[in-house]
Amino acid sequence: LTKRKGKWEQIENSGRKGNAECKQTEQELLESEKRYRMLFTNMSDGFGLVEAIYDNEGKPYDFCYLEVNPAFESSLGVKREEMLGRTMLEVFPNINPIAIEKYREVSLSGKPIHFEIFSRISHKYLDIYAFSPEKGKLALILRDITERKQMEKELQESEKKYRNIIETASEGIWIGDSEGRTIYVNKKLAKMMEYTQDELIGKFAWDSVEEERKPIVKKNIEKRHKGIDESYEFKLIRKDGSPLWTIVSSRSLFDSEGRFTGSISMLTDITQRIEAEAKLK
Repeated sequence: LTKRKGKWEQIENSGRKGNAECKQTEQELLESEKRYRMLFTNMSDGFGLVEAIYDNEGKPYDFCYLEVNPAFESSLGVKREEMLGRTMLEVFPNINPIAIEKYREVSLSGKPIHFEIFSRISHKYLDIYAFSPEKGKLALILRDITERKQMEKELQESEKKYRNIIETASEGIWIGDSEGRTIYVNKKLAKMMEYTQDELIGKFAWDSVEEERKPIVKKNIEKRHKGIDESYEFKLIRKDGSPLWTIVSSRSLFDSEGRFTGSISMLTDITQRIEAEAKLK
């Protein structure tokens, strides 16, 4: 009886220990779920989980919403309650067909896809990353990039405006990289040099000067590295070998971190003046 009693006590203790471990595991899972739910709810990117709906041929034609976070609601401008349990085409009959086609691709191939699109639903530009966490389901991550797209558009318009100003300028304009290699010339400078614009791109600043003057140009480029800007008269050689006297006004270019990126120069043709002075002498 003593042995039997001891055995039952051992089983009882083991059971209590097992229950304690089970409760601890359950508590850890609850805490883990709580942390992930908090992350899911507060993440700045929209996150949605959908399930593919297949036709008789096994091809996905629509997707049912299983879960979405607040940022997803905000991105599309529709409440969570209006999406869950319903399909994309039910909630958004005017959804961009490109988006549906991309989601079908992921469902069939299992490969993630990343694309940008204009949403007809929220009238916003969205950056979308879609992947399949398991067969038949898609995870969608949405990011509102409307502000970025607007800035890009404004920058393009600004660039176009200033490019027009530069291209129609009455002075020659040259832009070079940190090594003195030509990355841009306007039409006026190309005409002054009797080259096409494309012919001058890639040439070094000293390629169109007399041999004995090349060290002077290289020294001027070194000054630009130090942020020393200056104006001076300088003779270039045109494509046909004739001299082109200019007044060169150069400025150093630096990036936001203070690193030298190149220089820009404005060139004024003074050849007629120099030749007239020479005749007078």
